[in-house]
Amino acid sequence: MLTGLVLVVVPMGCRPSEPRQLSAHSFYVAGIVSDPEQPNFLTFGVDRRVRRWSWPNLRLLASRDCFAPVVWVRRVKGLGVLIALASGRLEIADPETLAVRSAVRVPLQNVAAVAVPDSGSPLVAVGSGVVACEGHLDDEPRWRSVARWRTNGVAISPDGRLAAVGGYDKLVLYDVATWKSLRSWQGQWGSMAGRMKIEDWVEHVVFSSDGRTLVGAGDHVMCLARAPWPRRMSPTSICRPNSLAMRAIAPELCVATGRRVETMSLRDGARTIWGDSHPIATAVAWAPDGRSMLVGRETGRLDVLMCAEVAPAFSSRSR
Repeated sequence: MLTGLVLVVVPMGCRPSEPRQLSAHSFYVAGIVSDPEQPNFLTFGVDRRVRRWSWPNLRLLASRDCFAPVVWVRRVKGLGVLIALASGRLEIADPETLAVRSAVRVPLQNVAAVAVPDSGSPLVAVGSGVVACEGHLDDEPRWRSVARWRTNGVAISPDGRLAAVGGYDKLVLYDVATWKSLRSWQGQWGSMAGRMKIEDWVEHVVFSSDGRTLVGAGDHVMCLARAPWPRRMSPTSICRPNSLAMRAIAPELCVATGRRVETMSLRDGARTIWGDSHPIATAVAWAPDGRSMLVGRETGRLDVLMCAEVAPAFSSRSR
């Protein structure tokens, strides 16, 4: 358990400078993802738009309007940009123009989230259940039903061997080869209202870059577990996370919590707050350079925190 935090106050001269900002969407940035093949990144918002931006000059390269709410976007090598809609439609778009080249139907009544490793297989979708695509998306995909309970979050380890699925106060770890449950964590994401415990959905799930640390977060509590996957996850002191992003070049997690954006080292639990301002942060991701942070806001604004140039407001370290 990461407790006993010691705050280290940084002098006033080290306060962060003003972040770079741009109007990315008309309302509420729902997700941000870096392009693994080019120095670009993608955003999608509640306005049902998917947009592609250049890095680091933040120039709009392409934009596409979708007919249904967008729940997930990802660039997959050799396939294109995958766009998942809440209606169950999964589109394969051109990586340059975002024009749709083909589309498949996900066999779920509604889709809440999707995950796929860098290799492009397997692809797992969650919502009214859990399904996995065992074929190629562009050539008659075959879908396998993994679970039928309602789910909100999903992540796949970088090597594609493990999948973690979040539901109502529950996080389940699967072996992708057999789709057997390896571990199930329950009852750790609730909050207390007086004497009553209010359980919560596990909506945000992410693996570390080496696949040996798993983080699951609901509206109130964030917990983590490390291989070989103990029976209980370790709760952290970070509360009410809106979005999670794992750094690829270092074991570090970026978290958006309300108006605040902070990072947490997975080695020692050290936390650094990089910004605390209006409006509420709704999405966060590491920029293509692996050092800066992209922060989406509820107003549709996108902030760029240049970590190579900006000093943290204060830091903390767990004993």
